[in-house]
Amino acid sequence: MYGKSEDRDDYQQVPRPVAAMARDLPDGHHIPDHRHLRAQLIYGTTGAISVATGHGVWVVPATRGVWVPAGLTHAMTCAGAVAMRTLYIEPQSAWRLPDAPTVVSVSPCCGS
Repeated sequence: MYGKSEDRDDYQQVPRPVAAMARDLPDGHHIPDHRHLRAQLIYGTTGAISVATGHGVWVVPATRGVWVPAGLTHAMTCAGAVAMRTLYIEPQSAWRLPDAPTVVSVSPCCGS
């Protein structure tokens, strides 16, 4: 879709501390429990995303994202069509970031 892989596993061992992936997901799309070697910042520029972990469930609109630490099992469900944008960050590069899931504010970029 964006000329890059939409397979999350392809971003776990790239030779740089941060890797970015864009993926468009339809309303109701569900990604079952999984985890990553890297920490993940999950957000959508449209729709809303529900992120579930053993710590709780967060439903975030386009102005918010969810920080998921490396190795934490999580699942996601889309409400509305979601233009998902996600960053995968090496754990050693994320050492000053939260060690539990956290909702963060995401500013819009560059207009629509």
